[in-house]
Amino acid sequence: MNRIKILFGWMVLMLFSLHFTLFADVRGKLTGRILDQNKKPIVGANVLLVGTTLGAATDFEGYYVILNIPPGIYDVRISSIGYKTKIVKGVRISAGQTTFLN
Repeated sequence: MNRIKILFGWMVLMLFSLHFTLFADVRGKLTGRILDQNKKPIVGANVLLVGTTLGAATDFEGYYVILNIPPGIYDVRISSIGYKTKIVKGVRISAGQTTFLN
């Protein structure tokens, strides 16, 4: 009877370990605020990870969030009508972490 309890305990422990391994947060997030030279928010600016289909537009306060980014190093292109396009090279995205880029 004790062997069955021990075996059952190990099985439960293994299932919990497998659950946390399978559902671990393996993607990152990029967020920030885009402002012009006068420190005013740029509404509707496009923030894109070059070479991917991932991106976002800024809100009325200039904030953006890009979710579910595979870990890696990316170039980020920021563009908006009436402004010069800016590319920020070498932005590192880490698994389970939030990266800030203003």
